Amino acid sequence: PPPIITRTMAPHLLSSLLVLIALTAPSPSTAFATPQPIAPTAQSDLAIVGCGVLGTSLCKQLLNHPKFASRTITAITKSKSRHDAIRDRVLPTNGDDDTANAEMEERFVLKTMDEILEQYNGHSFKDVVFCAPPSGFDDYPTAVKDAATQLWSGTNEEGGGSFVFTSSGGVYEGIDGE
Repeated sequence: PPPIITRTMAPHLLSSLLVLIALTAPSPSTAFATPQPIAPTAQSDLAIVGCGVLGTSLCKQLLNHPKFASRTITAITKSKSRHDAIRDRVLPTNGDDDTANAEMEERFVLKTMDEILEQYNGHSFKDVVFCAPPSGFDDYPTAVKDAATQLWSGTNEEGGGSFVFTSSGGVYEGIDGE
């Protein structure tokens, strides 16, 4: 039978689908913000900022998608408090293909924003997806701008680079205009 999608799951699945489409579509000719040069030693070329329900789901989908089979996915969080839970949701825990599981574990990097900024020291990612909610920041517009200017390398002549801003909300029932 087809999978059952509940009203609470629908916004997350739709948002993940839209992000996947945006990352596989051709890049625009101009960048959103002034990009930093991409570092040849950077460990990853795709960063996902914010790994709640949407970001974690997106990490798992990208790791399993054939178009991203050669790419490393870096999940970026504010703290390490949920890292074990995120790994459990993203990485396969059973199955017969130990080689594929090990390869997926190698391609998945989980760091805090402080670790990323310290480690990469201005180096940036080819693609960045911003999934973090406004509730986690004192100044949300600045957090989005910082992700675009400090983490994203921008577009280039080789045809790469996307910065995708996501936003999700619940499914709201319209009751008398409320």
